[in-house]
Amino acid sequence: MAALTAFEAAARHESFTLAARELSLTESAVSRQISLLEGNLNVVLFDRVKHRVLLTRAGRVYSEQVRASLHALERDTRSIAAFGVGHGSGSLDLAIGPTFAAEWLIPRLPAFYAMHPDIRVNLRMRLDTFSFHDEHFDAAIHYGRPDWPHAISDLLFSEQMAPIARRDLIGDTIRKPSDVLKFSLLHATSMPGHGNSGSRPQGYSTSLRRTAGRSTRT
Repeated sequence: MAALTAFEAAARHESFTLAARELSLTESAVSRQISLLEGNLNVVLFDRVKHRVLLTRAGRVYSEQVRASLHALERDTRSIAAFGVGHGSGSLDLAIGPTFAAEWLIPRLPAFYAMHPDIRVNLRMRLDTFSFHDEHFDAAIHYGRPDWPHAISDLLFSEQMAPIARRDLIGDTIRKPSDVLKFSLLHATSMPGHGNSGSRPQGYSTSLRRTAGRSTRT
């Protein structure tokens, strides 16, 4: 584990010096750990170029795998620790979008903890869909349609959308809803469906409504 931790830090910084500083080790200790790892794998992970170290192709691939494994181990450790020692204590591992978490969920967590002091909510930011069979999540709050396999989805609420533009760009050119279509509509690629026909005024309606927050659980 020490060798993997040293390698992950060195790979992230592409520097034994910075890795040693982060891990409170000497540079020679980091170098020894990585040399030990390379010997066990029989693979060169770094090219030593003068006073620099550069990841090899194999080292770059392995660093991504090690980083993901260490993050998963850290997450699983926190999840187990969250169960505590009390009989009714436990945790809820929740996948959620960052904006929704920051603007809606996190401000409401103190009230939740007041009502359920034995439950810890572990949040992990995810925008993409995933399989609950492959991830250690209990539930997810996501934007979109209820099309996840082997899961139960509940609609939380819909979203009201409104066009926003700089006044010096549009002036007084927008006098009716259909005038919006004269301009380029920007959309967030992280939000499925934004920017397509679904985000244009439906029948030139003054109100736009989309399916928004949806809770999905196994």
